[in-house]
Amino acid sequence: QVLFKYAGNAPLDADFNVMAILMNAHALGLTYRLGGSSIRGFGESLDAILSIQASDQLMIGVSFDIPLSELQESTAGSIEGIVRWSINPPQGTEILSPRYF
Repeated sequence: QVLFKYAGNAPLDADFNVMAILMNAHALGLTYRLGGSSIRGFGESLDAILSIQASDQLMIGVSFDIPLSELQESTAGSIEGIVRWSINPPQGTEILSPRYF
């Protein structure tokens, strides 16, 4: 997945995402975000994502953001928790992807 972002008076920015879904219950992913620094030139951040579909309704996960720009001088990154609860999940239908149902 590629996401391009543009705002007036700002340079074009992009995110590159790769997500692997294992056994329709686990997801592992990486995101590389362009932008950030014109000095270091490595982009803004690298993100790792891990999630598990605990039940038909509950998905839990965690993501870790590693800064690649000058921000790494003041922070080692951030950790985010993910909780998704699906109200009335589809019954008797095949879920093609646990990420988007």
